[in-house]
Amino acid sequence: MSRSPRKKLRPTPSPPHPVGHLLAEFEPLLPAEAKLREACRKGEMAKIGDERPDAMTEANRIRAEVLRVFCLGLDPAAPVHEHGVWAQGAWITGHLDLSDCSVPRPLLLEKSVVAGALILADATTVGVSFDGTRCRGITGDRLTCRSGVFLRAGFVAEGTVRFAGAAIAGDLACRKGKFVPTEEDALDLDGAKIAGNVFLNGGFVSEGTVRLLGAIIGGDLVCNNGRFE
Repeated sequence: MSRSPRKKLRPTPSPPHPVGHLLAEFEPLLPAEAKLREACRKGEMAKIGDERPDAMTEANRIRAEVLRVFCLGLDPAAPVHEHGVWAQGAWITGHLDLSDCSVPRPLLLEKSVVAGALILADATTVGVSFDGTRCRGITGDRLTCRSGVFLRAGFVAEGTVRFAGAAIAGDLACRKGKFVPTEEDALDLDGAKIAGNVFLNGGFVSEGTVRLLGAIIGGDLVCNNGRFE
């Protein structure tokens, strides 16, 4: 009695993933991106350079889409340590768009350049630090930050920094930050709730309006040695 041939079972295809969630979509990684991946895994700083770069090179370039994968912990094959995403001396190309997202680890971009937009509107973050970094402004309306926001030590914004309606559980520290808006407003904190202190001091420079209408500051507003033009 002959047996009927067995039907080969076809493997169940994996469900499609959202675009931009896996590092494999961006292979080959650039040298700085590969260094960032290893640093995120170890919980260390990715030291791309000692100082803020003056120009983009293949050695310091990190694509914003790749940085976003690490910030949000999207790729299981690219784990991010509890210490978060930490880079120094990088040149970020494109728009880093974290709007409406939950950023589960700290984000620290020090002495770097963000060439595109930096968007944190309606995001939830553990904490963000852009000390010594230059960017084209920040859109952080209604941001929820569980600790502090740090824009110090040579931070430069070439555009408006907006945290209108934001809830920041720690300090908003802008000591030695420079805010050079392309429009009237340099720093917009209208309706923001800041549990700690607001530091606009120690060499802080604003070449536009600083708005605090309806803001609630739990600590002190410190402006000594700040310049408001």
